[in-house]
Amino acid sequence: MTYKVSITECDSYDLEKVRTGVSVSLEPLGGLQHFVHTGDRVLLKVNMLGAHHLDAAITTHPAMVQAIVELIQDRGATPVVGDAPGGGCGAATYRSLLRTTGIQQVIDATGCESVRFDDDKVEVVSHKARTFKKLWICKAVTEADAIIGVPKLKTHLLTHYTGAVKLLYGYVPGMTKAEYHVHTARDVRLFAELLLDLYETYPPTLSVMDAVVGMEGEGPSNGTPRDIGLILASASGTALDYVATT
Repeated sequence: MTYKVSITECDSYDLEKVRTGVSVSLEPLGGLQHFVHTGDRVLLKVNMLGAHHLDAAITTHPAMVQAIVELIQDRGATPVVGDAPGGGCGAATYRSLLRTTGIQQVIDATGCESVRFDDDKVEVVSHKARTFKKLWICKAVTEADAIIGVPKLKTHLLTHYTGAVKLLYGYVPGMTKAEYHVHTARDVRLFAELLLDLYETYPPTLSVMDAVVGMEGEGPSNGTPRDIGLILASASGTALDYVATT
């Protein structure tokens, strides 16, 4: 099967520019209406790795999130924003994380819902997985009518690159991530199998990558911001990642 990957220039996080960039990036794919329908509950899986300042280019920029939230609302659907930072995250810590990453500002401005992935998890038996047939994931993932991944373009010390597929490790609640890391024992190939099994089990309906400012070096949290000036979009996370790394 052939997938399209749309690449659109966007030189700043000015909200109007990002709104335009996201809309233009979706046009070759059929527009958001091809992926989201009236009444849908749409989960936005963002990157909120930790309570880092936006200038560090570690987390998904809130302008990207707000632009997509507003497009979803225009479709008469319900956007829900969430993530599961590594190491577990209590309710108070998660509220602080939302504020620091600017996502709370989006929630306040748009009235969209948010979900803390650590609140509720379920064990899923996957018939599409190749290696990890049983997966513990956030219940909100299983309840969504559509999932939109909004990854940040970054390098990564273990996987070399983190994008649309790696973003889905956030499906896994925080403390459970540590158990998976022990099981994969920093075997990058085995860890990649886990990521692909998560992807195959609950693939995003759409991925829209924040590559306006990316990160290079010792990512995912200790690299150097790099101006890239792009927004990438695709129905295929694997195709998007292939294009982003070539």
